[in-house]
Amino acid sequence: MSESDGLRKRAGFGSGLIVAIAAVVIVGLLTSWAVASAVGPSIFRDHLAQSGESDPHVISHADMAFKTAGTLSVVIAGAAALAASIFVGVLISRRLSRSLGAASEVAQRVSAGDYEERMENPLMGREFTALSEAVNSMAGELAGVEASRRSALGDLGHEMRTPIAAIRGYLEAVDDGVRELDSATMDVLLRNVARLERLSVDIADVTEAEEGRLAMVMDRVDLPALLRGAVADAQSASQRGQISVELEISPQAEEARVNADSARLAQVFSNLFENGLGHARSKIVVDLVTVGSQAVVTVSDDGEGIPPEHVGHIFERFYRVDSARDRERGGSGIGLAVVKALVEAHGGRVSAVSNGKGEGATFVVTLPLA
Repeated sequence: MSESDGLRKRAGFGSGLIVAIAAVVIVGLLTSWAVASAVGPSIFRDHLAQSGESDPHVISHADMAFKTAGTLSVVIAGAAALAASIFVGVLISRRLSRSLGAASEVAQRVSAGDYEERMENPLMGREFTALSEAVNSMAGELAGVEASRRSALGDLGHEMRTPIAAIRGYLEAVDDGVRELDSATMDVLLRNVARLERLSVDIADVTEAEEGRLAMVMDRVDLPALLRGAVADAQSASQRGQISVELEISPQAEEARVNADSARLAQVFSNLFENGLGHARSKIVVDLVTVGSQAVVTVSDDGEGIPPEHVGHIFERFYRVDSARDRERGGSGIGLAVVKALVEAHGGRVSAVSNGKGEGATFVVTLPLA
């Protein structure tokens, strides 16, 4: 690094501002003096000649007096202007330096992991207000991301612990001769391996979708046909037909087409139907209608419903209304998070509605029509 670069690095913004203001004032004064020196004397002599004065001695003395008075006036005015500009520059630079220093300090603390740090509004205009709001917003967003990361890691470890413990227990029992490696044992091992595999796939899908990295092959998709296929799959997967899955499509929606990745969109409804089958008592009803330029799919079940305090969280990763019961069913805990991420990746939105515990739940997926 050169010496000039080092000086620029050591010099603060306030010092640079004061030097700049002083330079502008000095240049202005020199310009004023040069213009006055070049133009003033000739104008003065013209006016003196017009007055009728012709004595060379008087003209010479008056010309010198004019130059001296002009120079002295410029020097005094310049000194006053320079002092005032430096004084104002110092005041402004201190306020700017404090504000920028506060922003820098908050940013450094946030980068070090202190996400509760906030910057006060310096009250120096809308630009600095916007700066403080942006810094505070950044800190808040990072705090949320960090909290989600910690929660996700903790939940992920908890989700993996159960199937891994089951696999380990059965393998140790087989190794000790307590159990035989029969079909029942293999079923348990394969079921838990499948649970881990589903967990890893779901985590990858929701992460890539939320980060905008999910690879999708977009095409014009026949939404009624896709729903009929998904409903047929759900009906065959229901508990020996104990839970019916009904599809109702309005006449206007029979021609509904959406720009989507058909496999990803099928995954959305598969996850919703799987969630419904895990909670419904006897029936799941799927409705497709069109509203303006939107296709609206509702998936309703007659299950245990969702308490009001949980409705706003059910699309979060690993969130469960009844964690113990859901884990017994072997869900990954992020199926609805995958639904939300995939629907939003298609430019749509998803929401949940429930009248409370025991009243069932309704999921609403809205997608833009092609």
